[in-house]
Amino acid sequence: MHSIISLVVATIAAVAVEIPCCQSFTIRTTTSLHPQSILSSSPHQCYRYSHTSSTRLRPSSPSPWSQLNHSTPATPPPPPPPPPSSPPPQPKLKRIPLPVALAGGLFLFATSVPPSQKKFARKLLALSEETLRSDPTIAMELGMGIEAGGVFASSYIDGAGSDGADALWGERTVDRLVLQFQINGGATWAQGVAYGVQDRNDCGEDDGVTLLALEVANMDAVLNGQSFQVPL
Repeated sequence: MHSIISLVVATIAAVAVEIPCCQSFTIRTTTSLHPQSILSSSPHQCYRYSHTSSTRLRPSSPSPWSQLNHSTPATPPPPPPPPPSSPPPQPKLKRIPLPVALAGGLFLFATSVPPSQKKFARKLLALSEETLRSDPTIAMELGMGIEAGGVFASSYIDGAGSDGADALWGERTVDRLVLQFQINGGATWAQGVAYGVQDRNDCGEDDGVTLLALEVANMDAVLNGQSFQVPL
């Protein structure tokens, strides 16, 4: 009887872990009860506890963090627009000295601008007056209600007859005009010097006139050769 029990125990202990090589990875384990439990049981019953577990390997899904390294790079911003072309140089202006301007103003007002340039000059003076009235520094120094008065001197270059690229501003052919004029209505005597261009092919509301530079000086500044550049 003892030899039969030993044989049964040896048979149960001989069960090993099986791992099939041609199927999905399956791990099977068998656990046997202690021989004493068999001795205490009925001779016609055999108790065996087995546990089988299967583990299948599946391809892992891509991590969302790994996709960050393969994302499409952001579109670079467009390059900044090219800077505007520099305006053509001013015509040389022979400025009227202060004593002559004070003594012969009326005569100069009538003869300083040729008839063919008067329309251009009127528009340039109007733009200058508008700019002077809107500037806080000029309003503080000269007061409110100032006006562009008579012209002491002018210098003009015709775009059609000027030399080379000086007549071009971008793709525009322009005439150039510089005016030395009196400023009326202020708390003190003052004069201005305005530089502008006129597009020969523009017949719009402004007649193609653009104010490019404006400076102002009172009597003391004129005597000392100084002036204030009005921001445009």
